[in-house]
Amino acid sequence: MRKTLAAVAAVGVSAFAIAGGSAVAETGDRAVGATILMKFSNATGPVFTGDKTIVAGENLKIVNRSNPDRIGPHTLSIVEKADLPKSQADFKNCFGGGVCGKIAEAHELSKNGVVKKPLVDEGDEGWDTAFSENAFGDTWYTEKKKEKLIQVVSPEAGPKLFFVCAIHPDMQGKLAVTAAP
Repeated sequence: MRKTLAAVAAVGVSAFAIAGGSAVAETGDRAVGATILMKFSNATGPVFTGDKTIVAGENLKIVNRSNPDRIGPHTLSIVEKADLPKSQADFKNCFGGGVCGKIAEAHELSKNGVVKKPLVDEGDEGWDTAFSENAFGDTWYTEKKKEKLIQVVSPEAGPKLFFVCAIHPDMQGKLAVTAAP
């Protein structure tokens, strides 16, 4: 049985529901420069694994390899490094004033826990804009095993893209954006 986001906000775990089924699917055979997987590790729980670097302008593929019936859905949400939750207290409070609440707002989460907007793409097209205290960033919500998204990484070479799962705030990663060789 899935809990609504209100329950997620209250206890910091479980799932949202998506209106109308899967809203984002891979389209075509676009070349992929890097891949990030959403997985479950018996040692650590939900984790992001995969490439640590990507060339600016290449496509990033994100794949949900976890079992949503076991651990719930995920987001991959670009955030400012300073806004990453760092402690157990941060993880618990991520919805109550932290970046996770801002991410839920960007996904147009209804009071009954339905995600109305699974993909939020702020700024230029693709992954380039981080959530901050005052602004929405880029984020993708997934609740189905094997669901995937391919999105261009659009900033110039140099920055690191930090990301978090708003549903599992201790699930974090970073991707260095490099110049073409």
